[in-house]
Amino acid sequence: MEKVDVVAALGQSKLLLPARIKAALAANDRLKFALTALQAATAHAADGSAPLADLRRDYAAAHVNAPWMLVMQEAAWSEGGKLHLPDLPRLGKLLADDIRLMARPLEGSADAAHLALLARVDHWCDWLVRLNAGVLDDAQMVALTGGRRGEDDTFHILVMDLHKSLNRMAADMSDDTVDGAHVWQLDAGDRPRVAASCAG
Repeated sequence: MEKVDVVAALGQSKLLLPARIKAALAANDRLKFALTALQAATAHAADGSAPLADLRRDYAAAHVNAPWMLVMQEAAWSEGGKLHLPDLPRLGKLLADDIRLMARPLEGSADAAHLALLARVDHWCDWLVRLNAGVLDDAQMVALTGGRRGEDDTFHILVMDLHKSLNRMAADMSDDTVDGAHVWQLDAGDRPRVAASCAG
């Protein structure tokens, strides 16, 4: 049993919340990159003569460990109005794993908004599991990457809503601020480092 599981088993799961939020925010960064890589693959498939998007800086900034995503756009092609993406099953699993990780700090909450978000996570994970044919049609692409709010939910909107919820949780959990940054159980010696980080 891992140390975090031992702490949870002892009934001190609240102590794990900062680490879970940190992991969830890292998953958010990876998800944003994955959707960017998917959109780059779509654009290149639509116009093979266009230069490939250079995603290396975004890849490094998001701390992604999936080199195949950097060449995903090269392997994509469009036919019959559909995007053919050989790595789609692998992408679907990555998206599902990280959206679950983003939602983990909400687990066990009785808050109605949190419960609604968790239900949406379940829905989209079920949806992603079915992406195993390596082909996306236009409607599926909008369902994944669409960011305009309307009648239909999208995966991208869920990512944004989870991110907002995590930021609120982090603010509520913090017991101090340093130059506007919310902090939790910060040692006095670390305050100058946080202040320097806020100053850029």
